[in-house]
Amino acid sequence: MNRSKIMQIVIIIIVIMAISCGGGSKKTDTDTMEDASVMSRDDSRDLKASMAYLPGLIETENKGTFVDLVKELDKYYTEGNIIIEIYPLARSVENVIEGRADFHVPVFRNPAVPEDPLPYQTVTESMGSVVFILYSHVDNKITKNNIDAASAQGGEFPYEIEAGGGLETSFPFPILPTNDIASAFKKLQNKRIDAFLWAQEEADITLKDLKLNEVWRSYYTTFEDCLLIQKGPEGDKIDAILSAALKKLKASDRYEELFAKIHLPFDDWQPSEMGW
Repeated sequence: MNRSKIMQIVIIIIVIMAISCGGGSKKTDTDTMEDASVMSRDDSRDLKASMAYLPGLIETENKGTFVDLVKELDKYYTEGNIIIEIYPLARSVENVIEGRADFHVPVFRNPAVPEDPLPYQTVTESMGSVVFILYSHVDNKITKNNIDAASAQGGEFPYEIEAGGGLETSFPFPILPTNDIASAFKKLQNKRIDAFLWAQEEADITLKDLKLNEVWRSYYTTFEDCLLIQKGPEGDKIDAILSAALKKLKASDRYEELFAKIHLPFDDWQPSEMGW
């Protein structure tokens, strides 16, 4: 065998040894790109906001005063983006309870009802305050005092009261769930229910549109206006994230301007005085 052939064989052996020793551990450009992608996914997380359809406040992913507030909140959540989806109220609450969304908008925190038995929890930092109105018929006016007295007496609750579907366990008395504000007002006008309990701005928008003059308004109470999250460790993580973002939002110059378009102090007026 001549010297040239020997050198060729030696080179081939060296190449084979190099491939077998280093080929299994060497990363390709594709491997590096995939690792970077995984790191990016681990370091960031988008949050899904399930928002209840409410005329004027939450209408589409880009329309509504509550939508504007959540979009502003997104600016203070730096670990990812907040993705908005719109659903009927009960479905929106269920999305969070079942783990299909990270938080629901809106919900109220009722100090008269402990959160432990509820199927959800609320974010520690509230968005602000929300006035609830008790709507009844002018021929059968009902106030919070009437409800409290009936609840204290025990026995069969004497009133049929509709309120937001999915949130009926947030009151210490029986509630008939509904997702349709207009339908509830029409039932009330026709005396098919005794009362309707809902947040002032959300309900008043529909009441003014319907121009129902036999509905009577009574201040019920003021609650904390909150975000709803899942119970358990995952919900606790979301609580910390959203509470931190809400604190930053509430400290900004935009907060009061945005929230004033959503909820205001009690507005004392009656449909019967509107000349409809």
